[in-house]
Amino acid sequence: MSFFADSVIEKDDAKVEMLDLKTRTLTPFVEFARIMALRHGIQETNTLARLQALASRGHIPLDLYTDASQAYEFDLHLTLVHQLRMVERGLKPDNFVNPEELSELERKTLKFSFTVIERLMAHVRSEFQRLP
Repeated sequence: MSFFADSVIEKDDAKVEMLDLKTRTLTPFVEFARIMALRHGIQETNTLARLQALASRGHIPLDLYTDASQAYEFDLHLTLVHQLRMVERGLKPDNFVNPEELSELERKTLKFSFTVIERLMAHVRSEFQRLP
C-alpha cells in the first residue's frame, strides 16, 4: 500500500497501484450526507439533495456545501468515465483507476476532493462532540 493525495492506494494482482474511486472518493460524501441527514431529520435520499437540504437549513456552511457538491460530482463523473472506457475496451467495469493514467487536471481535482473529505470529517467530529 502507498498513499496518493492522503488516500490509500491498493495494489492489484499485477502489483499496479490502483485508486478505488468508489471507496476512497464517493463513499465519504455519501456517508457524510447520510449521517448528517439522520442527525437533522432530513428525509432526502439522494446525496446531492441531502447536501443541499443540509446547507439550506443551516446545518453545514454554504462553502462546505458548494465544495462538497462540486467534488462529489467530479468524483462521480470520473468514475463513470472510467467505467465507460472499460466497457468500450470490452472489459467489465470496476471502480479501480491507475492514478498515473489520470490527467494533471484530474489529479489536482482529486487532491481538492480529498481536502473536502477532510473538511467533511472535521465537521462530523465537531457536530458530534457537541451532543448533549
